[in-house]
Amino acid sequence: MKIHMTKLALRGLAVALALTAPGLGWAADHILSLTGISTSVCPTPGVTQSQAAVVNSSGTVTTALILSGLQANGAGCGAGNINDNVNFTGTLTPETRNTKLCKPGTKGKLEWLDEGSTIVGAHGTLTASVNPVTYQLNIPAGIISVQDVSGPCSQLGQSNYTVTRAATTIFKDRATLATASVVTGSAGGIPTIPEPGTLSLIGLGLASLGWMGSRRTRKARASAV
Repeated sequence: MKIHMTKLALRGLAVALALTAPGLGWAADHILSLTGISTSVCPTPGVTQSQAAVVNSSGTVTTALILSGLQANGAGCGAGNINDNVNFTGTLTPETRNTKLCKPGTKGKLEWLDEGSTIVGAHGTLTASVNPVTYQLNIPAGIISVQDVSGPCSQLGQSNYTVTRAATTIFKDRATLATASVVTGSAGGIPTIPEPGTLSLIGLGLASLGWMGSRRTRKARASAV
């Protein structure tokens, strides 16, 4: 009796997962990093990135972007007029597109599978304050190109979109401190909600287990009669 009830509960959980999974969204944290920084105000020592930012699915920076070598007050660029380890935070506007990824599909073969609406980047302004200086990091909107792909693909994890954008600009008051490129990507090791396709597969697997258990029970009863 206990085994039978366990199987019924398993089947119920499987059905619930299978029914609700397609409607679930998924959260993702993204890395926002600056590359190719070109300093226009204080060429020595120049602006450098000490830490990349982590941006959640709503655009909020949960781990600050840290920059060093930012010009402080005063016209000079000496050690006394440089601020290091400046924390940039704020909320950006996520850039989303309906995308596909190269994943195992039918019979384990790599195929282009729909991912639904996916965050592919973010734009907006991050700020930092080191009294009495306020800095702004302006990140322009990206130009997003999405390829129309289908059928087999060759590289696991390959996406069908690319994002390019104009240079990011870092300001202190009205002075341009530096320009840089923005690179975004998935933040490895950060827990995320499983994708709808993954949840559906889990639900289907559990449902199959429950159905097989129920079938064995019916056969056993028929044999007993």
